[in-house]
Amino acid sequence: MQIDFHFGVTYVVARLAGFDLNDAHKIAYSAQYVDDEVHEGIINFNNRSSFAFIASAHKMLDYRNFEELANKHVWIPFHFLPGNQIQYADNTKASEFEQKLICRPNSQIAQDVVENCIKNRDKRFSLHLLGVTMHTYADTWAHQGFCGITSLLNTVKCIYDKEGSEDDDMNTYIEKYFASSWWKKILLVLGLNSYFEKLKSQFVNDLNPIGHGSVLSYPDLPFKKWKYENWNGDLVERDNPTDFSEAVEHMYRAMKRFRGEDQSIESVQKDLDLIHLTLRNNAKDSGEERLIEWLKLIQSGAFSFGRENVEYHATGEQSWLFKGLGFSSDEEFVFEDLDYPHHFMKKDWKLLHDALLFHRFSVLNVVLPDHGMSAN
Repeated sequence: MQIDFHFGVTYVVARLAGFDLNDAHKIAYSAQYVDDEVHEGIINFNNRSSFAFIASAHKMLDYRNFEELANKHVWIPFHFLPGNQIQYADNTKASEFEQKLICRPNSQIAQDVVENCIKNRDKRFSLHLLGVTMHTYADTWAHQGFCGITSLLNTVKCIYDKEGSEDDDMNTYIEKYFASSWWKKILLVLGLNSYFEKLKSQFVNDLNPIGHGSVLSYPDLPFKKWKYENWNGDLVERDNPTDFSEAVEHMYRAMKRFRGEDQSIESVQKDLDLIHLTLRNNAKDSGEERLIEWLKLIQSGAFSFGRENVEYHATGEQSWLFKGLGFSSDEEFVFEDLDYPHHFMKKDWKLLHDALLFHRFSVLNVVLPDHGMSAN
């Protein structure tokens, strides 16, 4: 899922669940920031205090960046929660443990992660933790069928459109992505460009099959209906609008449980119908473009909570980073002898990183071991 869902849709669901504007913004901002926090380190302040923070994402889904993408501490706890299911018994291609790492929608592990968040709603960073948890929870629908390690299980043999034909749009998308690849230029120089189509799919599948890299962003596009042949040769049909809508309903119920309130959806059914309609019809090319459409709906009063203005700023003077540490972007980071910010312990940037660390520890050291799994 991309910014249109993790910020825009999460904000709408939080408001429908009863959170006020400010709290809903904290939840939605935290949910999206999981995809934007690509730095980590230890800040040493000039008063001798320090603060260690972690990354919850990588700079981009760059299939040429093998070492960085292999970081299980990012992919498994934040983006590809293991489903703990064995689909193919006695399969010689993949061990039972590898199969358990495959992400499944609303798995028992995913539900336990949500419940762990709810049990800790008294924490000072509870709203930030709820946002982080909603990101991870929603991704179990988008990232189903793939796992957060480099594995054969992430290979895809062929991709089809919703009618069952080979997906030309996907080929064009891959061609555009790899247009500047150094090895493609070498093929051109050697007069071997005819091998490019074959080699590029092998490159994605065989050299770096991590997450859903072999199908690029298809699982994250809310309007997409598609099919693919998975690592075992099975044809898998994906209906993203339906999957994303199911995620929305479960997120709504989870937020209601967080608030200790009734989880019935009758009072917001019209809102949920509008969300589903928008997920299906908002087919802009990028998440940022689709987010604009969600913000317009919110501003117009299309949802039952009325007209509101809401924005997301990962960088700049309106960002949590600037308000917390005074940096407009991550590139400005100073790790040594930094002035200790006034009320730093209460800053959203700091509280969000408390939530990220708490979430990662809970997933890797509490929830997964409770299910007999170790992925630390």
